[in-house]
Amino acid sequence: MVKQSKQWLISEFADKAGISVDTIRFYIKKGILKPKCGTKGGNYPYRIFSETELEDLQTMKVSQLLGMSLSEIRELLEITRSGSPRNKRMAIRVEKRRAQLLKRKDEIQDLIHYLDAKLAWIRKEPGADQPTFKSRN
Repeated sequence: MVKQSKQWLISEFADKAGISVDTIRFYIKKGILKPKCGTKGGNYPYRIFSETELEDLQTMKVSQLLGMSLSEIRELLEITRSGSPRNKRMAIRVEKRRAQLLKRKDEIQDLIHYLDAKLAWIRKEPGADQPTFKSRN
C-alpha cells in the first residue's frame, strides 16, 4: 500500500506552519515556496501544499536564523529541490556563515562574562569591582 501524502489549501497550511497566509503568499511570490496549483478556483487556481513545503519552511526558518538573505534561501532550496545539494558556491557561503557564527559566539561569550561581572558588582559580592567591557577583537 502506498503512503498518501498530506495536502493542504493555503489557509490550512498557514495554520499548520504557524505563519500568516500573507507571509505564505510573499514566499510564493519570492519563489521560496512552490506549491502545486490545483484545478479549482477559476482564474486563480488553488495552491496545494504538502509535506515538502513544510520541510522547505523549516529549512527557511533555520536559514533565516543563520542570517541568510531571501535570495540565498531561495538558491539553497532550488539546489536542494534539484537533488544535487553539492554546489561549490553554496558550500562557500555555508562555510562563511559558519565562520561568522563562530565569531559571534566569541562576542556573545564576552558579553555574558561582562554581564556576570556587572551583576556581581551590582550585588556587592566580595571582591567584585566595577567591570569594563573587554572584547576579543
